Amino acid sequence: MKRLFAWGWIAWLSTFGWSCEVKTIKEAGYDVEAIQEEIKLRKVKRITPAQFVAWVDEHSASVVVALNRRLEACMHQHPLADCEEQIRPYIDSLAAVHGFRYEFLTLKDLQSKHETASTEQEKQLWLAYLYDMEQGHDLQTNVQFIKERKEYWYTAPVVFYEDAESNAPVALWLLIFPQKEIVKRFN
Repeated sequence: MKRLFAWGWIAWLSTFGWSCEVKTIKEAGYDVEAIQEEIKLRKVKRITPAQFVAWVDEHSASVVVALNRRLEACMHQHPLADCEEQIRPYIDSLAAVHGFRYEFLTLKDLQSKHETASTEQEKQLWLAYLYDMEQGHDLQTNVQFIKERKEYWYTAPVVFYEDAESNAPVALWLLIFPQKEIVKRFN
């Protein structure tokens, strides 16, 4: 009885095997490169906080220089409010490439941000920038991890390179990098 069962099982498997057509992934019409890229993206990555900060700093520094230069060139012909609107498509394209959201913050915007901040960390951050801008201190670039939002914030002053005399900060760039976007783009 056992032999009959074994031969029956072998006959069934061989029939099933011959009736199925075996194809490779490529023969089945799938994009092999896209599948390999998806597998690569889904691999577990171990990224330290220092690596996150370095990535944000590296990608943001060149973006801010480009934004400042574009804004400065525009302001030779138009007021600041008009320039914000004119360079928006340029900023949007940079944001799409580098995976960030952005805000252009004037002193008034910083006051509003400070009043509406949802966490103590955000309130302290906006308060420090408010104080520095009101006192006319030089602002430096900074990377902050906002734990509650799981975002890295890159803040940098708006700097006009040609007009070295007016060194007082006019506004602040805020580039917001969600942690998930960094992980996706991290090599």
